Amino acid sequence: MRGYGMSVGILKESKYEILAILREECRVKSEIDIYHKGELWAANIKKVDFSCFYINPDDSDFSSIPDNAMFSFVLHSQLGKIEFSAALSTEGDRQNTANAITFFLPDSINILQRRLTQRVRVKNDSGFFCSGRHKSGESYRCTINDLSEGGCSFISESFKKKFMDKGMALDNVEISLAEYGIIVTNLKVVNVTPVYQDRSHERNAFRISCKFNYKNPDTKKYIEDTVLKITVDQKLKSRRF
Repeated sequence: MRGYGMSVGILKESKYEILAILREECRVKSEIDIYHKGELWAANIKKVDFSCFYINPDDSDFSSIPDNAMFSFVLHSQLGKIEFSAALSTEGDRQNTANAITFFLPDSINILQRRLTQRVRVKNDSGFFCSGRHKSGESYRCTINDLSEGGCSFISESFKKKFMDKGMALDNVEISLAEYGIIVTNLKVVNVTPVYQDRSHERNAFRISCKFNYKNPDTKKYIEDTVLKITVDQKLKSRRF
């Protein structure tokens, strides 16, 4: 078997974040692949403590492998593939980890984009908005409601049907993504939905759902990476990891 190489993704080096992510993957029993010198084992993480994690590969004998030997791992998470390297340990807390193999926590993990489209909600963050100018020269600025690699939706309180109706194009829209940066791209309106923000059932605003018409592959890759970063950060902030 060929050696396993790390791919480019989102790097996490904070011990708190690494602990949180590994504990969540342990909780949901994500499958983990273990690579060492051309050998491959499949297992689950059995336990994670402050300095080590424990796996329990079926019928595998690691006794001949020296302490501190480096292994490569691939966790199959709902987020995507999570890759990292870690050293084998003969120490660690053996309570409730009978027959488990112990590894030191990795110094970093690498999270790769999954194939399925993810959509993140950001409507309560004022740093996420889009802005531009209509063909008439009139400017607009709208709060982004959600975001995916395929498009976004935003809330407009001053909806103008002649500029933002279904099927229309919005050119050179500036998408502001808080601390994640700014991009300029084109949008196509795919749906317009009234939003009722109180019990009066009076229309207060409209949700404009749009598809990205990417100008180049770099912009598409930037959005894909940003959606994954936001997803991970939101989970960490909400302690879902």
